[in-house]
Amino acid sequence: MTGPGRYWRAVRPFSLPASVVPVFLGSVLGVSELGFSSFHPAAFILTLMGVVALHCVGNLVNDYFDDRKGVDTGPYGSRGSLATKEMTPAGVRRLIAIFLVIASACGIVLTFTRGTFVPLLGGVGVLLAFTYTAYPIHLKYRGVGDLVIVLGFGPLVVLGSNMVQTQHFSWKSVFIALPITFLVDAILHANNTRDLTIDRQNRIRTWAGILGPSGARTFYSLLLIGAYVSVATLVSVSVLTPVALVTFLTIPVAWKLHRMMDRQEQIEAAAFAFIDAKTAQLHLVFGLLLSASLIPPVLIR
Repeated sequence: MTGPGRYWRAVRPFSLPASVVPVFLGSVLGVSELGFSSFHPAAFILTLMGVVALHCVGNLVNDYFDDRKGVDTGPYGSRGSLATKEMTPAGVRRLIAIFLVIASACGIVLTFTRGTFVPLLGGVGVLLAFTYTAYPIHLKYRGVGDLVIVLGFGPLVVLGSNMVQTQHFSWKSVFIALPITFLVDAILHANNTRDLTIDRQNRIRTWAGILGPSGARTFYSLLLIGAYVSVATLVSVSVLTPVALVTFLTIPVAWKLHRMMDRQEQIEAAAFAFIDAKTAQLHLVFGLLLSASLIPPVLIR
């Protein structure tokens, strides 16, 4: 395929809510703490653009090095643009450079307008984006890829987005990141469970491979459960208000995903291929509901 659409497909758009949701969550928490009058819309937009651009960098770097290693060969699922021949390696490198420039520009403006903590957190984000797959570190292949995803799309972004709005460190933002952290890891784990056989053939160590098919399915379900248990726990200790229990409206979706994973061997490969994308959809709805639950205290001031 040719045309501008290939650039959009190259960044794996189904995965981008994983970076959008924590920006919303951290920013809304800042509004909840300081009120609407303190909200900085330009800073929010720059944060969102910068984080999403870094996410695109991570996706492209992942595809680039997976292609070089020859591991992106599965017949189903979210294969990279190099594996599908929509992009050339040179084209992917150019896209990586473009998104790095965008992220850097956003970071520079935020550094001068919101604080010097921005390059520190942004630098960690860049480091995670490259070390996840790029040689010689390629953490994805060493069994610690989950740690990169958990840090990068959980506490790091929520904390950073909150600090952009409030300009102070908040442990509350770290704790509130826990529910979506479980779900973002579930997205990765769903992908790795689907690709378990291919990853083993290519000597890629993931938690799915370490746990085996049965253990991987159990771990996926535990990650889903963890999201709801963490919300209930945070409500019980008054970190979140009871309004946050609105996230429980997504339990039927989580149950369907659990059943799909549990019956993996009975489901056609083509149908199971998009388990990661479906998990990403749950993460998006859950995360937006969690963000919305932080708004009511502001409205009654």
